[in-house]
Amino acid sequence: MLVVGPDVELVPVAGTDGTLKSRMIGTAATGNVREKTGTLRFVNTLSGYAVTAAGERLAFSIMLNNYHNEEKNRSARDLFPTWIRPMTGASVTR
Repeated sequence: MLVVGPDVELVPVAGTDGTLKSRMIGTAATGNVREKTGTLRFVNTLSGYAVTAAGERLAFSIMLNNYHNEEKNRSARDLFPTWIRPMTGASVTR
């Protein structure tokens, strides 16, 4: 079970506010994914939480290292959360 504290409300929502206001608009991630970006020279990261179509909350993290094309980099990072949202299955608990 993913436990998310009250600080999650401070993390930007895809397509809605903060650094993500103009990103992932019109995708399944809009309004359903909270994430934070991070960058260093040739290193870009994206970590956050998503609510799937089944109502399950998932945590994710992506890191692209030694990636020199910023436009392709952003496109790759923005695709990942849009794949999470439509998931309809539930996690297996052991």
